[in-house]
Amino acid sequence: MTNWLRPSDEVALFILDDSGIFVSEARDHVELFNTAATFVWCCLEDGMAPADIVEAYATTFAMARDRAQETVHDLLHRWHGLGYLLGAPPEPAPEIDFTTALGRLLVNPALRTAFADQPAEAVRRMGVRAADHAPLAALSPVEIEQQAHALRQKAASISHHAGLAANRATGSFLRRTLSPQTPRTDQSRRYQVVGTTLQIRYANAGVADLVHPVLANLTIANDGPADMILDVLEAGGGYFLLEDGEPLYRCGQTTEIAPMVIFAIKAIAMNRTKSLMLIHAGAVLQNERCLLLPGPSGGGKTTLTGALIQSGFGYGAEDAVMLNPSTQSVLPLPLSLAVKYDAAEPLAAYYPALESLPVHVRQDGRRLRYLCPPSSVLPNDPAQTYPVDWIIFPTRVPGAAPAVQALGKAEALQQLLTHCMSAADSLDIAGVRQLVQWMRTVACYELHYSALPDAISEIGRLTGFSPTTSLKCADKV
Repeated sequence: MTNWLRPSDEVALFILDDSGIFVSEARDHVELFNTAATFVWCCLEDGMAPADIVEAYATTFAMARDRAQETVHDLLHRWHGLGYLLGAPPEPAPEIDFTTALGRLLVNPALRTAFADQPAEAVRRMGVRAADHAPLAALSPVEIEQQAHALRQKAASISHHAGLAANRATGSFLRRTLSPQTPRTDQSRRYQVVGTTLQIRYANAGVADLVHPVLANLTIANDGPADMILDVLEAGGGYFLLEDGEPLYRCGQTTEIAPMVIFAIKAIAMNRTKSLMLIHAGAVLQNERCLLLPGPSGGGKTTLTGALIQSGFGYGAEDAVMLNPSTQSVLPLPLSLAVKYDAAEPLAAYYPALESLPVHVRQDGRRLRYLCPPSSVLPNDPAQTYPVDWIIFPTRVPGAAPAVQALGKAEALQQLLTHCMSAADSLDIAGVRQLVQWMRTVACYELHYSALPDAISEIGRLTGFSPTTSLKCADKV
């Protein structure tokens, strides 16, 4: 029966603990299903009819049949409206408003086809409330299709790096500004980043003195061929960054040069490792294993990462972790830690010279200091990858006692994906299946803390490692 309600071939659900990880390839969308939604979806996969699902739901969750029917029908119509289910949903449809109905039309090609054929009937079957029925049915199918196309184009063009467009120098502007006689400099350094040899040629010794200390831990011998050449040039009242002669970025002040170069290096690392996911997280290493510390910007993960590596952990990354979904391992990206100007005090006990370091200005206006990691905490082999054993989501709560709570695997994966800045390949069904299998092997926690020593102690307990009790000295900064 072609009209039987069933899941689309472009979606899948993976069970993790008592929840489900739902993925839609067509919309490049991953969502957490709670236990009830997971149960209903599994019934659909078993080929059950809506009426049978209602009976099973009422029995399983000890619920009155009318309430079970309301819950099940609401889920079925929402999934059908979003294009996750094929066939005809049960009637009557739960009532929805104009905005919800229009949203479903914009994301569901099948609904748009039905609306173009018979607008009034399509609106009725969608369950649009009476007051919105006529206004919605009067919309132009052609204009709806155009708007849906525009939304798809906009979603495809969104960059995960918000600062990129704001800081990118257009080629035409740069070529007008830089003449062929613009002098190149002999102020040159070489660095190794994720297997890529970068040669950076600085505008002058002053610029080199500003940027090189930030990249010092990546330095390699200044000989042999380079995979890529970056030029930092001064012209037109500002500074420009070129990659192999092609314009990339510009900034106006010397304090903005180092953040511009760091931003470019992160982009290069991501582009050179296209199979990897880039996750907004810190990473520390212990006994050839990796601990991830995902979190939002300003959440304290840089501070915590800096304290951990001064307490005996190895250094993997500060805020951009490159995860290989196939091997579930991390490739270190040990750039200098970007310590925000107003967050330096907690780390001063671990790095006494921190507050004397130069202040830089990032493209978003934030002031920060770059803390070059000690060589003793860096990986011996920059190409070595590290399996992830632990994921800890840290939250600093001033005045709070340290508290650790085990996190459900499905919730942990959903949280992790919210911190995913980019993946060269979209999260398709096969990719999510790998992530789900991986999460079953990883210990996941939430950590609330106020003082860094408390957080370090709790992390040491969770990982089975005894952190160094004495604070490191300033000569390692």
